[in-house]
Amino acid sequence: MSEVRENLELELDDVIIKDMPTYYANYAVVNMSTYDLIINFFMRISDATQEQAKVVMSPQYAKSLIELLNSALKDYEDTFGEINIEPNTQEHME
Repeated sequence: MSEVRENLELELDDVIIKDMPTYYANYAVVNMSTYDLIINFFMRISDATQEQAKVVMSPQYAKSLIELLNSALKDYEDTFGEINIEPNTQEHME
């Protein structure tokens, strides 16, 4: 496990999570400013798109999150096999 992933998981050990909402998203839009990176998550079904959640973070934390996600995806693929991205999946990201 990478050092970044361990540090992010250690931070969660100190947080008590109660009744945290869970959202499903199959579409995301990323915007940025000088100090923030903003990810809007949506659920898109047919022609309807509903915003599910907005996450705002520093560019530094976004970079750490990328490392965490890459590590998790590697672990997933090591266990279950390669994740194939279909060509139409790319249209769900901006």
